[in-house]
Amino acid sequence: MNVGQMIARAARRFPERPAVIAGERRLTFREVDERSNRLANALASLGVAPGDRVALVLHNCLEYVEIEFALSKGGFVAVPLNSHLRIEDHSYMIRDAQANTLILGPEFARPMKAREGELRGVRRTIVLGNAEQGQVAYRDLLATGSPKDPPTIATMRMSDLHNIMYTSGTTGRPKGVMLSHRTKWTVALNMLTDLGPIQSDDRLLHVAPLTHGTGLFVLPWFVRGAANVILPGFDPEQVCRTIEREHVTTFKVVPTILVRLLAYPDLNRYDLSSLHTIIYGASPMPVDKLREALRRFGPILVQIYGQSEAPATICILRKEDHVLEGTPEQTQRLAAAGTPFTNVALRIVDDNCLEVRPGQVGEVIVQGDHMMAGYWNLPETTEETLQDGWVHTRDLGYMDERGYVYLVDRKSDMIISGGMNIYPREIEEILYSHPDVLEASVFGIPDERWGEAVKAAVVLRSGAEPNTQQLIDFCGNHLASYKKPKSIDFLPELPKNAYGKIQKNLLREPYWKGYTRRVN
Repeated sequence: MNVGQMIARAARRFPERPAVIAGERRLTFREVDERSNRLANALASLGVAPGDRVALVLHNCLEYVEIEFALSKGGFVAVPLNSHLRIEDHSYMIRDAQANTLILGPEFARPMKAREGELRGVRRTIVLGNAEQGQVAYRDLLATGSPKDPPTIATMRMSDLHNIMYTSGTTGRPKGVMLSHRTKWTVALNMLTDLGPIQSDDRLLHVAPLTHGTGLFVLPWFVRGAANVILPGFDPEQVCRTIEREHVTTFKVVPTILVRLLAYPDLNRYDLSSLHTIIYGASPMPVDKLREALRRFGPILVQIYGQSEAPATICILRKEDHVLEGTPEQTQRLAAAGTPFTNVALRIVDDNCLEVRPGQVGEVIVQGDHMMAGYWNLPETTEETLQDGWVHTRDLGYMDERGYVYLVDRKSDMIISGGMNIYPREIEEILYSHPDVLEASVFGIPDERWGEAVKAAVVLRSGAEPNTQQLIDFCGNHLASYKKPKSIDFLPELPKNAYGKIQKNLLREPYWKGYTRRVN
């Protein structure tokens, strides 16, 4: 069954249950199904054909779910773009994907209208809210479509392209990752197999952009009859109020959001007892902050590890692996990415693609039905990443004797100082354990003697005084001397991209002007 058929089947099974909740607005499963049918049929009547790319630029909203479902049913290829990116980034990705249709939030109608000259391939623009001249109002379009299943729902193949998801572009231009209907459905199956059980009375809260990783969680909860609760973004008070009011059971976060939630001074004022699962992932989670989260919320945390090329489901660290008090073997697993998902093959290999022994660092490579088909219009880059049927993640890590995977860093972030390999994440973990440190990022800078020197950028907790030597000595007490930072920058905040990930490249770049940096 393709994705569209799974959506229709869930609507028949749970017609009157709440499917999507966004503030005071709610849609039942029947309403989501009918509205997505209307949109799919209306787009077809405008001339959008199966395989055409439809770019989405909108903040988190109730309509996002029905739009994504409509594109699945109509055989159109969704190109979801993070609304927090610059309009220049949106314009580049729309052109790169050769999208002929745009669906925009009301905030983007006028900026996109001003860029019509550089988006000559776009034939139609649909706007949620008031449309500019030449654009189509979403509500008007929806009213013209038939509520019946579009004919394409019965003809799509699992190998057909479902969406193009652009990478976060931390090391250059973002790349369009091609994901098929099989990929989308396999990710859902992986979650249903290893994250479950998901019950019809569950409610999943989304605050990160639905256009990226968190959007992959909508389908598995939907097919189980559970509700997706949507907020436009992260605000700790709004999150707590929503969990309390809507009896949210599951919260999907990136680590930076969880850290900010733990720092919210009024956190204990709210009844958050309905939560039985907090899923975190997408970037490293400092172990010290993870311990703090476990003390506050209890053993309800689950970590997932994935990347756009093998979405969301490479490894999972289950609730039972989040042990605060136990044997050293148990407690050290808080630093692990987890074990591979049931339906995923994983190996750790050296530069010659030979599997390394347990405990030895190498590159993580993965294989499964959720792998990308390749990068859009980038055959050479595709060949570099997809080799002999395996996705080469460019993540460095090792596997222990029990099959737990530990990530040490990205290949491109590893520091080589005096011929020694240094992994920034290890140093960041130490910095995060210092009571004065709120956030930290470690990277290499040019050094005439050693090639690279270890540099840290640190955000202190409110009221803490910067003391470089104290932090360097603190690291020296827990690390080999060559690993400790040689210098520290104290910053009011660390730069983050639209996905909540710390942009280490922006911290590093000013120091490398005039130098050629080795990229692993």
